[in-house]
Amino acid sequence: MYRIKRLWLEKDPKAYKDWSLLLRETKIDVNEKLDYSAGIYQGDRLIATGSYQRNILKCLSVAEEFQSENLLTQLVIH
Repeated sequence: MYRIKRLWLEKDPKAYKDWSLLLRETKIDVNEKLDYSAGIYQGDRLIATGSYQRNILKCLSVAEEFQSENLLTQLVIH
């Protein structure tokens, strides 16, 4: 079962670590200014994330083994 939650990247060191690791695994730059970030978890593992700044979607990423699960759609409509 998946759960979506907000990622407080500036306040939660574990969320930031999980987020930056996922982005690096999918070759996305982590040096972005962001207003809001959310993540999809399977258990304790962050498997997908998406963020925005103003009205621009940024840092959309899904772990390779979950890319057929339609998780980006869940993040965008979140």
